[in-house]
Amino acid sequence: MRMLWASLRQRLFLSYVLIVGLTLAAVGILIYHQTQSFFVTNRAKQAREVVYWAVSQSEPLGQLRADNVESVAERLLISPSPDFSFFLFDNGGTFVKELGQGSQSLTEVPLSSSSVASAVKKGSEAKFIMPTAGRRYQTLVCIFPVFNSAGSLQGVIQVQARLDEANLALDKLRWLLVSGLGGVFLLACILWFFFIRATFRPLEQMARISRAVAAGDLSQRMHLSPGRDELHETDQTFNRMLDSIEEYVAKEKQNQERLKRFFADLTHELRSPLTVLKGYTDVLLRGSKDDRSALEGSLVAMRITTGRLIKLTNDLLTLNRLDAGTGLSLEDVDVSLLCEPACQTAKVIAEGREVICQSGPAVIVRGDVELLGRVMSNLLDNAIQHTHSGGRISVTVASSKDQCHITVQDDGEGIPPEDLPHVFDRFYRGRQRRPGSTGLGLAIAKATIEAHGGQIAIESTVGSGTTVTIVLPLVAEP
Repeated sequence: MRMLWASLRQRLFLSYVLIVGLTLAAVGILIYHQTQSFFVTNRAKQAREVVYWAVSQSEPLGQLRADNVESVAERLLISPSPDFSFFLFDNGGTFVKELGQGSQSLTEVPLSSSSVASAVKKGSEAKFIMPTAGRRYQTLVCIFPVFNSAGSLQGVIQVQARLDEANLALDKLRWLLVSGLGGVFLLACILWFFFIRATFRPLEQMARISRAVAAGDLSQRMHLSPGRDELHETDQTFNRMLDSIEEYVAKEKQNQERLKRFFADLTHELRSPLTVLKGYTDVLLRGSKDDRSALEGSLVAMRITTGRLIKLTNDLLTLNRLDAGTGLSLEDVDVSLLCEPACQTAKVIAEGREVICQSGPAVIVRGDVELLGRVMSNLLDNAIQHTHSGGRISVTVASSKDQCHITVQDDGEGIPPEDLPHVFDRFYRGRQRRPGSTGLGLAIAKATIEAHGGQIAIESTVGSGTTVTIVLPLVAEP
């Protein structure tokens, strides 16, 4: 991962260097050539002005006109500047004679006669930049055709102008461009290097934390970048993702532990009735089947044990359906009417215990009638089992705002404080274990209520009784 980030950083840096280098080089070349073009154009303009003032005493506009080329030549016999040299050609491009001679001679400029003849043939002005033999500077060669009043070509005046000052200025400019733009390029690269290091620091931190997380350390977190830019949002998102992963892993560990405990408890629960069945089967196989009373006793005990196994299996299937979120047959249910059958049944089996059901107007929830009725029956059965004769059990149904409240309260023996946090755990029966109990009743009640989007809570004091409270969402009014 570190090599990947380093490689990405190097690719970005090299791309930046290439782009900036090419851009600065293009700018430098453009500035140099524009400056060179300015010098050459300005020099050619000076040469044109000299020729036009010498020939026609006028501004250099339009074509250069003179009826007699010789008279033009006489006016240019003396060069107005040591940087200018003048030469005369006829209308066929053939050299005639030297005119005003500066520091250059015609033979120093390797301008072929064909080039002059081509310019003459076109009958238009032309300029050339030629190297000067043995010297560092260059020479500007300008060709000016001379026409008579009838528009016929009379000849050509060639002007050669030294560019040594321009060349010296261009040399200095070239050095300044190389040093200046090179310095800018170096500074830009240094600044970009530190910028890209700062930019990639969160990514490197993210890679380091990812390696730690992959190794099992889920406590690592990103140090949030200052500001509200994309890096800050990325850090926040990455930390939230790690929080989710840590929470998920913690839940998975809890699920694994709960699953291990579940299978351990299930194995224990199945071992006892299966051992009982095997024992009675062995007794029957040893000859007890011939003793009618022993046979009937064994069959009754086997039937009771089988009933326990069936109940345990049904409870496990119910929990499995609730955990999977399936098996609910939802409809509008009046909770008051739902509790009434469970209360009537509880009164029949209460055996000296008072069972009171208090309910007001209809309280409608969306639920599964069978499962909710089973929850109420289970809670009332628990209350009866843990309430002494002469005790009181009450069921209250009420509503407030958008919630339904069901309360099952008894004044029985209560639940010890050490057992209270575990009463909803599967197969947990605590010290007050009832014969025949699977330890799944309250676990099924909790799973059922939560599957309906509700909550269940239990409060208890040893010697004072227990209160179970169920909260379910009411059906929204149309």
